[in-house]
Amino acid sequence: MGRGDRFALTEADGTFELRDLGDDTYELHAKTPSQYGPVPHQRVASGTKAVRFVLTAAASADVTVLDHGGEPVVGATVSTTLDREVAAEAGLEARGKSFTTNAEGVAHARGLAPGVVYTLSVSPPDGRDDLMPRGIADWTPEDVTLELERAYVIEGLVRDLAGKPVEGAWVQHGSVEDEGRWSGERTDANGRFK
Repeated sequence: MGRGDRFALTEADGTFELRDLGDDTYELHAKTPSQYGPVPHQRVASGTKAVRFVLTAAASADVTVLDHGGEPVVGATVSTTLDREVAAEAGLEARGKSFTTNAEGVAHARGLAPGVVYTLSVSPPDGRDDLMPRGIADWTPEDVTLELERAYVIEGLVRDLAGKPVEGAWVQHGSVEDEGRWSGERTDANGRFK
């Protein structure tokens, strides 16, 4: 390792050494192979000897994604994220992991922390406008099957008083049943929105 490097690979015996550090406190993050779960960060002073990261087997789960007709969804994105506060308390990174469903509609979620509560999110693949995204707020890694509800599309055209298409008009929509939840988009060059 060269002067000023801020990372080190472990040796065959698992040891590592970070050199040329100033007199300071450092936060150490260990990036592990996928067969191990994430490990908590450690704060140590420069000169500390015998820092130990204890690795545990990673949790894994098969997430099966079906459409509203019970058929497998190929190419859906399955994401796992940790709440920032939960991650901070556990000394883990909140950054999520993403996995893609295969031809059987199964995403093999690997390298997760055992016993930790995640948010599980599923996004339909491009071209499947008929599917709604879905999520589970409090999910610990275990096999699960999720059926995505049917999504509906509203299409339209915005014209001015002369009948010409209006580009860039903001069309907003919100569910009457879910007050306060609004989204929208701008019309295209032909005045169309979807």
